Amino acid sequence: MLALMMCSLAAHSQSSWDAALDRYEQFTEQCIDLRQRSLAGEQIEVAEINALLSQLSSLRTTLQDSAGQMTATQRSRFDRIKQRYAEAFGLDSKTDKATDQPMEIVEPAEPVREEPQDSSPELYEVIEEVAPVQEETVVAVPSRPAFHAGVIAYCAAPTVRPGLMVRFDIGRSGFYLKGSLWPAPQAAYFCKSDGTADNGFIWTTGQEKAGAWSLSGGATLRIAKPLRFYAGCGYGADTVLWEDSSGKWAKVSDISHSSFCADAGLLVDIGHFTIMAGATTLSFRTVGFEVGAGIIF
Repeated sequence: MLALMMCSLAAHSQSSWDAALDRYEQFTEQCIDLRQRSLAGEQIEVAEINALLSQLSSLRTTLQDSAGQMTATQRSRFDRIKQRYAEAFGLDSKTDKATDQPMEIVEPAEPVREEPQDSSPELYEVIEEVAPVQEETVVAVPSRPAFHAGVIAYCAAPTVRPGLMVRFDIGRSGFYLKGSLWPAPQAAYFCKSDGTADNGFIWTTGQEKAGAWSLSGGATLRIAKPLRFYAGCGYGADTVLWEDSSGKWAKVSDISHSSFCADAGLLVDIGHFTIMAGATTLSFRTVGFEVGAGIIF
């Protein structure tokens, strides 16, 4: 009778270890799959990580419920699973520590409950190493795009005038506002470039002055570090004035314009320093160039 009880207990022990190894192998495959998806850049949901950790807790309970010593076949299977896990996670295989530790068989009257370190500490320690999977998968979640602001002082030509550009970057894209101003003298009357005026002809002193202003805004886009492209539109004016023999200024109406304007160019970011170079046009009648430099916060 005692021999029959011992055989029954041994069969139960082997069966419990088979179930534990089944759970261990399934859990290992899930961990490897989760790691590969994370390294591939896939965003891992927090709920999936929590479910995996819940399985880890359940697997620990299964290990604690497993009694006795693993057979040679079970030990071989355990070593194969452990080796696959170690290779997938870049870990060093641990030395065998459980084969030389026989288990004490107790009376079947009470449930056999062995601590993991008494039955197979090696298996329990390998399972403990799965915990870092949570940290690795969280890294795969993309962070929010960085926000930066910048100010650029620039100069436009051929009608020389200073300007200021304010830009805001959110990751690869962004937007900007810019404006320039060079005031001209107040005109007393109008004339044309052929010398005609409202009251006849204009007798000039040969002195000429120009004034201009513009206000525009648009979008920026990073095309390659450290290069960004910008383009936008707005409104502006170019004014040309001639001085007559009496010292008064006349606005040359046919070469002075106020209309739609457009601009485009490049931004080169070097650390917190930025350089700007671009072109601007007023109603596609005149073309100007802009260069500047500034800082990024």
